[in-house]
Amino acid sequence: MRSVLVVFSAMLLTVACSGGSLPEGSATGTSTGTDTASSTETSSDSAGTTTTTTTDGGSGSASATGTGTGGTCVPGMSVACACPDGGTGAQVCNAEGTGYGPCECGGSSATATGTTGTTGTTGTTGVDPTTTTDPTTTTDPTTGTTGTTGAVCEDPGPEPNDEQQDAVDLGSQGCNAQAETFMGVLDGDADVDWFTYQGQWGQNCQNNQPQLETTVTADEDVRVCVFVECNQGDADFQCQNAQDAEAPDGQLGCCSTGGVTFNLNCAGTQNESAQVWIRLDQAPADACVAYDVDYDYNQS
Repeated sequence: MRSVLVVFSAMLLTVACSGGSLPEGSATGTSTGTDTASSTETSSDSAGTTTTTTTDGGSGSASATGTGTGGTCVPGMSVACACPDGGTGAQVCNAEGTGYGPCECGGSSATATGTTGTTGTTGTTGVDPTTTTDPTTTTDPTTGTTGTTGAVCEDPGPEPNDEQQDAVDLGSQGCNAQAETFMGVLDGDADVDWFTYQGQWGQNCQNNQPQLETTVTADEDVRVCVFVECNQGDADFQCQNAQDAEAPDGQLGCCSTGGVTFNLNCAGTQNESAQVWIRLDQAPADACVAYDVDYDYNQS
């Protein structure tokens, strides 16, 4: 009996050492995967093959053949990643399981490669050299110089008439004629306007002396001067509320602001005809003053 037991034990040892197969109905299992939380077991018997797969929250998979069949990662799985600033962020597997999304670093987003972009803005702001910034100031783009131009003072009357010899000729004014009017403009305190007319005194005029009346209407105070030279004899008159004056060519006259009136006597003759000059000046500085002048050479 003892010898029979020894022989049977030896047979079992021989089978184990030679790698022989066990009898049918025994179980074999193979487990593969990338996570210990997942496994696959396969068992075979005479009735067929049964495969059981168990998967939990891990990232791996297992099969009876030992070959992985899943994607790169498990959808929704989060792993640590390095941020560009040296900190640690997190990457989440996408819905297809084919790869991880960008590394999320404290509210900012960066790719797994750590690529850092540099954004800058460079601009040059200047003034268009042709732009006018003030209605009276302009800049010359070729020279860079700035000039100031004031409002244009337009004179509707004939110019120049700044000198007595350039006085505007108004024609003649008789003793029975109506008062005449002329207009002009003074451009500042340096501008002067001269006018002249012939005062005629004929047989139809009475023996009374002629009265010269000159009145100025303007927005600003301007001075008016009236000078006379008799055709015959010397001019004799008295300035009324006006100052005595002398013209550049030597004729006597009167000056006042607003108007001049006086009676004329040509001494030694009954011919009271005379040449009359009217001068306007002394407007305010930097002012453009338009004026109207009424003049009359009539009986007193």
